[in-house]
Amino acid sequence: MDQGNIEQVYELSYLQEGLLFESLYTESKSNYFIQSVYQIKGNLDVQKFRLSFDYLMMKYDVLRTAITILPSSGRAWQVVLKNREIEVDF
Repeated sequence: MDQGNIEQVYELSYLQEGLLFESLYTESKSNYFIQSVYQIKGNLDVQKFRLSFDYLMMKYDVLRTAITILPSSGRAWQVVLKNREIEVDF
């Protein structure tokens, strides 16, 4: 993780720690992973679509937040990134 791209760092809540533990130590890795596919009828302005996602990412910290575990301590943290790009395939 690029340290120059870090905006803020927070401790995990107890609930987040529990969810992280469960995701790391259970066989099913998809309990809290939700992926959606949508079919759009008509024309789509891809540039405007991507700009809309970029706007949302900049406006809402939660969309730029990652959970990372520091190798030195083994402790997990919430890291809010300054910039984060989302991959949208067409």
